[in-house]
Amino acid sequence: MEFKPHPDKPGTIDLGDVRMAKPGIVEGVVLRHDGSPARRVEVNLRDGPIGAGPGRRERRRTDDLGRFRFIDQPPSDFTLWIRPPGGPWQEQTVALPDEGGRVSVTFRLPVTREFRLTVVDDRDRPVPGAWVTAYTDAGRLSAETGAKGEAVFAARKRVRKISVWVPDREFANTEHEFEEETDEFKLVLRGAAMLRGVLLDDKGRPLADGWVRAIRPEEEDETARTDSEGRFEIALLPGETVNLELKGVSNEDGISESDTWTASLKGVTAGSEGVVLRASRIERGRSLRVRVLLPDGSPAENAHITGDGLEAFEWSNGVATFRGLPAKRIRVGAYYPVDPAPEILSALVEPLGIEVMPQGQEIVLRFRVAAPIGGTIVDPDGRPVAGVELRLEGPDDLVIFRRTDGQGRFKIKIAADQAGPLRIKATHDVGDGSTRIAIKEGVRPGQTDLEIRLE
Repeated sequence: MEFKPHPDKPGTIDLGDVRMAKPGIVEGVVLRHDGSPARRVEVNLRDGPIGAGPGRRERRRTDDLGRFRFIDQPPSDFTLWIRPPGGPWQEQTVALPDEGGRVSVTFRLPVTREFRLTVVDDRDRPVPGAWVTAYTDAGRLSAETGAKGEAVFAARKRVRKISVWVPDREFANTEHEFEEETDEFKLVLRGAAMLRGVLLDDKGRPLADGWVRAIRPEEEDETARTDSEGRFEIALLPGETVNLELKGVSNEDGISESDTWTASLKGVTAGSEGVVLRASRIERGRSLRVRVLLPDGSPAENAHITGDGLEAFEWSNGVATFRGLPAKRIRVGAYYPVDPAPEILSALVEPLGIEVMPQGQEIVLRFRVAAPIGGTIVDPDGRPVAGVELRLEGPDDLVIFRRTDGQGRFKIKIAADQAGPLRIKATHDVGDGSTRIAIKEGVRPGQTDLEIRLE
């Protein structure tokens, strides 16, 4: 665009008519599910969408009437989001026009149930300032413990696991999984005994970016990553004895490779300093033959064989031969991409496969005869309900997930000889934040006329 000097005012440029954008106001209210105001809820505003890179951000808290206001905002597209303490995240986008004015937004919190966690140390003293993450069926929630060590969550669905991080303090048992549904829990953190060591390669040089796992007989395993000097430290319980093993070493792309190095050390005591974990390169060139059979013993010719490093192979007389395998234990499984027949179950006797050390041997994988389990999920009035989440549970960590179709029906295929007890848990999000649940105990393979009523 070319600008010309003003004819009557030398030294000035005539820009013509210029329209100046006016600042505006973004305001709103946060309400609870019953319409009452939600007080002291943090409200965030930023330019553009979340995750779009650096942007201007402002923060407010709602007043006693649940109201918030951002004044003197330039015309733009904004993202507003709230995360009540221990509650679910919500966000909305708004646009403030060039002529200014005001834009109003309403947030309504869903129906939730309170989950209360108390965090104390091994002397029963509250642990304030701990960051707690609660993992629920509807996602993750976060909260910070107060002066009494309490964190309160507004959970839409069941809390299945909690994870705690305490700044500047070391504790060993910072996670807990819940087998049953509960509304409150007291987590007793025990002071950690730090196990420190170094990971070295076969020439005594430090191995960086290695993943060292402490295998614990009674607690959940712990994993640590080695630094540029090969050093690692793992928080354990005082007096605990663990076995160390190398899970893998990250390559240049940051991907952990488990078939290059191996290392293990047994009987290491918590609190040990200067532990040396020596790695050796994994030998390659081993072979393994895999024969896959149908339940009647005939070859499963169209089955796909799966496992770490099982890529190139040769077929001969119904047997797949794999070569160039690493000298480490691998898990081998098989499946049909499309079920060959309704009586064949696409799972092995070991659902996750068989763990073997390749030594040129032949292993046999056999599919099992299947039986259906099916029925209908209905609401308290007996009407079929679509989209219900189903979870079939059985012995040996058997878990199968399904969802009802448009008529509320479901069908699960399971081994006909599957031992019990079996149960089905049905969960349905009603839509207003509340959840209906039903549990059917004593389920047997072959039952196809089950009716499960949500409560």
